Amino acid sequence: SGALGEVEVDLAKLRTRAGKAQAGYTLAKRKVGEAQQEHAKQLEVAKKKRAEAAQKERLAAIVKEVRELVEGFETDASKVSADAAQALKAANAVSGREQQMGVLESIGQSCSELQRLLSALSDASKKLKEKREEVGTAGISQVQTFILKMASLESRCRQQAKALEASRAKLAAEAERKVAEALRAHARTGGLDAGALFAELSGAASLDEALLAPAAALQALLERSGAAVEAADLELGLARFRSRGGASRFEVAEMVQEYLRVVKDTLVTPSLEVREGKPLRKLERGEVVEMLGEPTKDPEHGLERACCRALRDALEGWVTLRGNQGTAFFEPAAKPYLRCHAGGAVPLRSTCARGGEEIGAAPAGEVLEFLEGPRREEAKPSGPLFARCRGLNCALEGWCVMDASVGEWSPELPGNTPA
Repeated sequence: SGALGEVEVDLAKLRTRAGKAQAGYTLAKRKVGEAQQEHAKQLEVAKKKRAEAAQKERLAAIVKEVRELVEGFETDASKVSADAAQALKAANAVSGREQQMGVLESIGQSCSELQRLLSALSDASKKLKEKREEVGTAGISQVQTFILKMASLESRCRQQAKALEASRAKLAAEAERKVAEALRAHARTGGLDAGALFAELSGAASLDEALLAPAAALQALLERSGAAVEAADLELGLARFRSRGGASRFEVAEMVQEYLRVVKDTLVTPSLEVREGKPLRKLERGEVVEMLGEPTKDPEHGLERACCRALRDALEGWVTLRGNQGTAFFEPAAKPYLRCHAGGAVPLRSTCARGGEEIGAAPAGEVLEFLEGPRREEAKPSGPLFARCRGLNCALEGWCVMDASVGEWSPELPGNTPA
């Protein structure tokens, strides 16, 4: 028992030591786990810091790239805008042939530069929007600022380009007006109507064959006639026709024939002098008249008068264009046309009556030159309206009923191509 007791004592001691060892092991294990967790946290923090540093570096690089891109465009736009502003200033003060040609050249150069810049700005704007997606929420506000700057540059350039085009169009319109006046004066002096003049200019045997009157023929005619049109105006006034081979019959008619629309009721009298002769009739608001001569001053009252032909009834006489107090009785109007709608031919008659002899029919799609009307059959004041017309291709002339088979037409309407 003595030996057994000693063994039991030794085992008890070993148990105590084993318990202490187990407790130490557990403590060490916990401390190792805590150390590992702390190390993992430190690694995650370090990784996050590196990622943030890389993100900041990438964002800074993108912002720098974007800033340099925008600043480059601002410099370019500043120069182009200054040149455009100078061209606009010169256009508003142009006078004389050499100055006009110089201004037109300057406007052309500025327009080309602005279009080049606008194209580049458009591409750059797309690139900026791609960069905005790259930077994400962290740098979106910075990149968006540059996007707005680019949009402002693009808007300013577009406005200047629009203003330059308007100035060029204004100069061209003035030159075309001078050319039209000279051509109209030549036609009136020679007693030529628009059709005869177009045939002469086109050199075709018939209107069916004549598609365009060459710009060179227009220029040669005006030069031969001694028209008071400067070479610069002649060059610019014919540029539009020269660019596409010539002027159509519609355009020649627009230049030769001048139409006005009544905006305030006025009287038609038989002579230039207002008080000479009894008024022929009253022109009502909305009526259209064709000018038959240049405006002339009434020698007694100083009123601006003109000889006209009323389309409603072909009445010719003199009208006052503007009153003593500046009141306008007329406004410019386009030469009137009708077009035969699809669905069948439109009968043309010899008189303004449904019972008139049918002299032919204008085919569907034909354009009709409006010569007289609209008016009603004398025996039927409540009947349909008639118009005397001439087909531009079929060459038939007669009266047609203005019903659903015909409608107003203009060479300026979208989709209308002069024949």
